Amino acid sequence: MAANGTTSLPIIDFAKIIGPSISRSPEVLEESELEQQKLFQAFVDVGFCYLNNHSIPDYARDNLFSHAKRFFALPESEKAKVETGESKGFHGWFSPARTSGDSRHSDLKEAFDVGKENDPTRPNQWPEDWPEFRDDMNFFFEKCHEVHLVLLRALARQVGVDENFFEPHVNEKDHFFRVIYYPETSRTAFQDRLRASAHTDYGTLTLLFNDESGGLQVRRTDGTYIAAPPIPGCAIINVGDLLSRWFNDRLVSTEHRVVEPEPKTDITGQIPAVVPARYSIAWFGHPNREALVEPIDKCCTADNPKKYGPVYAGKHVVERLAYLHKKGQNTTTWTDKMQRGTDKATDGPAPQPVAAGGSQTLQSSCRCFNWSESPIVQDSSPVARPSSAYASPASRDHERRVQWCTALEASLDVGHSGTAYATVGCHRTPTTCVRGCFRIRRKSEPEPQVVSEHSTAPDTDASFRRTIE
Repeated sequence: MAANGTTSLPIIDFAKIIGPSISRSPEVLEESELEQQKLFQAFVDVGFCYLNNHSIPDYARDNLFSHAKRFFALPESEKAKVETGESKGFHGWFSPARTSGDSRHSDLKEAFDVGKENDPTRPNQWPEDWPEFRDDMNFFFEKCHEVHLVLLRALARQVGVDENFFEPHVNEKDHFFRVIYYPETSRTAFQDRLRASAHTDYGTLTLLFNDESGGLQVRRTDGTYIAAPPIPGCAIINVGDLLSRWFNDRLVSTEHRVVEPEPKTDITGQIPAVVPARYSIAWFGHPNREALVEPIDKCCTADNPKKYGPVYAGKHVVERLAYLHKKGQNTTTWTDKMQRGTDKATDGPAPQPVAAGGSQTLQSSCRCFNWSESPIVQDSSPVARPSSAYASPASRDHERRVQWCTALEASLDVGHSGTAYATVGCHRTPTTCVRGCFRIRRKSEPEPQVVSEHSTAPDTDASFRRTIE
């Protein structure tokens, strides 16, 4: 299926938005305000725009394209040394054809993914003896974060909240950065597959940098797609699901896909049977993993009542990534009902506090690991959330996060001693429910082993347990 039509996406001038940082003249201030309004309206109307004069140096982008071509040309055995997966924080090389259950319909692409550098909970993987790749990826990551902050401040101002509203929710830089390779393929391959199936992005804002190949399409409200061809000097920016949730759907997270590019004739006037390779750089802005995302009050009105309950950002993102790796392509729709281990919707009222007392074992009905319904115990507030409700200090030093629930501690009998075990993601304990449930083990009981679904090797790392005295 070929891309067709011309783009109608707005072009936003980033230089005008940041103009007041250079001059406070009335003309510059007015120009900046008008450009910020234009940005906001673009995200209301279509959720996408081009960003011109984005301040990220051309050489930084060109370096990454050069690294991408070299990396993806490596033998599969070399790339497999840094292959990603859930136990590796989804950082490293990813090939949908290898991870999906049905490679015949998986996306026609490969990717190399990283997060922020020096994160002990989700360490990046890097090819050996290639420091330039690492340095250039990290430099680009930081520059994108800076642009991301400026855009979030502009959007916050447009709904009348403090311009720094989002900064405490994104300051840990829990973003996701991907270089993508769409291999050369035949035109007939597109009869069953796409280069990237229709999807929305998961987080706040995505910054996308494409080569000249084309093929990106954006879905309009009437269900048809428009082409979003590359424009020299411009990045493409789009709204993700969690930012849309914060704005109570005033800003739209729009489906998009990568399809067969518009055919071009060769010197003989024929359309070649082979579609050339395509490369792109996608920086996915995400809230902090612990950020509780729910609609901003000023975005909830009688005409647009609150549509969502709270959801923890990290849970949402991990679930979406896990789906992509398992299926080889994203789903065209996503709701909180699709979280693993969830048999009912998680949208709805804020989590309610749990009273102290009760059983020493939380049965499989417990939804402590379901972040959007985590019981909260602090000053009887349904929205207050102590840091201990998320993870023990020990677990922060492990690449697989464990969520510790204060409701668990509150439910213990006075004087009880034992160890709290939690399952997270694909990790299992033989003595508890597979997904998201907690159990107290008395010291007299044998210690269970925590085993990964993707491995037969037991993991008894101390990060997976916490003794309660």
